[in-house]
Amino acid sequence: MCFPEAVYSMLLDEYAATDISIVNAKDLRDHTAHWNASMIATLIPVPSGHRQLGVGIHGPTERIRERADFLTGKLRELTRKLGDVLAIETA
Repeated sequence: MCFPEAVYSMLLDEYAATDISIVNAKDLRDHTAHWNASMIATLIPVPSGHRQLGVGIHGPTERIRERADFLTGKLRELTRKLGDVLAIETA
């Protein structure tokens, strides 16, 4: 897939402005094993100086779209809880 640099830049800005990303396989540059798949993902809290880690939920695009609000809520809850544990452990 090839599209203008301005569109690419806009997509990067959209991803940078949110804590949750939703990616559809059909929108990726290279083919994937499951063309009708999607993923909702976010970065998780890590101790200072550690590399970034992420967590994601994969599934068929239609299911991900139908449950996007529920799934993003669960990811935010998970990252909040991990942040709380990390704060306790580093205190």
